[in-house]
Amino acid sequence: MSQASPEKLIKMADNSVSACMEQHVVMKFLVNEGVKPADIYRRLQAQYGDEMLSRSKTCEWCKRFKDGHTSVSDDPGRGGSQP
Repeated sequence: MSQASPEKLIKMADNSVSACMEQHVVMKFLVNEGVKPADIYRRLQAQYGDEMLSRSKTCEWCKRFKDGHTSVSDDPGRGGSQP
């Protein structure tokens, strides 16, 4: 079975899903694929431009997923992810 590319995942996402949530999903996918945070940041920048998360937020989310965090939702009390 073939795997969807991150770009295809973005296109498949429901319009009601925020750009931040979409980016979390893509980051989770790419972290699980073994892609480095710097490469993930560049790929998100190419897809989202001004709507993308900051470099520090991207690295924070990548670390969370690498450490086993599975939810793509912001944790209560942590503050939302904003581009």
